[in-house]
Amino acid sequence: MSLFQSSRKHLIGLAGVVALLCMAGCELGLDQDEIPICDILVFTEYEFNPVLSGGDYSWNSSHIVWPHVIYDNGLYKMWFSGLGGGQYSIGYATSVDGIDWNMRAQPVLEPLGTVEYFLREPFVMKVETGYRMYYAAKDSAGVFQIYLATSTDGISWERYSSEPVLGVGEPGEFDYGFVITPRVLFCDGTYMMWYNCSTGPPTNADPNASVGLATSPDGLSWTKYGSNPVLIPDPVADGGLIAIGTNSISILPDDRFEMFYHGHDGLRRFICRAWSSDGIVWTRDSFNPIINPGDSGTWNAYSSSSASVLLQSDIYHIWFCGDTGYTWTIGYGTAQCAQ
Repeated sequence: MSLFQSSRKHLIGLAGVVALLCMAGCELGLDQDEIPICDILVFTEYEFNPVLSGGDYSWNSSHIVWPHVIYDNGLYKMWFSGLGGGQYSIGYATSVDGIDWNMRAQPVLEPLGTVEYFLREPFVMKVETGYRMYYAAKDSAGVFQIYLATSTDGISWERYSSEPVLGVGEPGEFDYGFVITPRVLFCDGTYMMWYNCSTGPPTNADPNASVGLATSPDGLSWTKYGSNPVLIPDPVADGGLIAIGTNSISILPDDRFEMFYHGHDGLRRFICRAWSSDGIVWTRDSFNPIINPGDSGTWNAYSSSSASVLLQSDIYHIWFCGDTGYTWTIGYGTAQCAQ
């Protein structure tokens, strides 16, 4: 049974659904409502999921995956990856209610041949000059690294450089295989980026998959934390999950960092949660995993992952990926504090 199930509510501890927050000296450049202290959340899945699917255009004919949503100028704005013709491009959609989406017919960022391709996991933050998008892509050697693009309107993007802003490590290091899924906060004058990585190419159940941390004074030049990784797989604490990767990072009202991360049991993806006072040493939720895949035959039967979340007027809005076993789409759910 899916944790997000229509017509039915589930109580869990304060979930890490608070992504994209502007609290405690850390920000993503967006105005957010005051965040209540809430120990228990009630989740409800939208009964007509998924809310965004591929197939309308050639560039997303196979999958829609990896959503990132912000609320900006009265609109929900989503950037995501679409798969078509064997390539991933980054698409864009807007919505007035977070459920009915208007997708642009053309992607907003496309691959550059074999120089920078397979674009995935966009993360967009608003800055004084417009928007920044951190995303992962393969380079000419076929290695995933993290790149940056900038925009004044969130639609027309210019690549910051032909080189990645965060590259893989040296042979034998924890992130030599790939770096993907950038998640960034601006905290007390320092940019902090958490990212997924491993010693080899990405696989579904890689026991070496972990979460790294890097910092930057300007969001452009990054220095990796000297004692990386900051989170590694723990099958005992995470209910048997053998591979992990971060989904979102936020700051709670008590100044703790909260991480939503996915885990893989070899067959399906689940969502877990952890907290930290410094972004380095993490304590896992004792109820992990806290978000499960759906029942057989449902839109998320094989995966619930890659959550993007906004808090507005005490309601958490959650967009997350689901996998039927052959098609990825994006669904929606809400959560409120239990009374």
